[in-house]
Amino acid sequence: MDNRSRTIASFPVPGAPDTVVIVTVHYPTIPGIRREYSISAQPTTIVRIDFSTIHHYDPCEGYRRWLEEAPRYSARKLESLAADPDTMAIARSLFRTILIDRGFDYLEAETIALSTGGN
Repeated sequence: MDNRSRTIASFPVPGAPDTVVIVTVHYPTIPGIRREYSISAQPTTIVRIDFSTIHHYDPCEGYRRWLEEAPRYSARKLESLAADPDTMAIARSLFRTILIDRGFDYLEAETIALSTGGN
């Protein structure tokens, strides 16, 4: 795992037993990208083959939201953002948006997002 990212939640997608939405907070490591902490939610299918687990995702799915501009990386700041309750609220909002994209109506998606713990 990249030391500049932290997984803060994994939400199961109803009706898709092998699909979860993985939410991470991260800071870019690629030169030329905006130097800001961001949160991303990525629908991921978990495939288990023999003794291996493969996480499969479509790079065109998912959402990213900028959290805070910072010209330099700080591990302490990354941990602070990952533990912030406001960041978890954003994670639930992104999860809700993904559910709506997958055909759930708004109220149903809101209920699922609020009731799911996100382990």
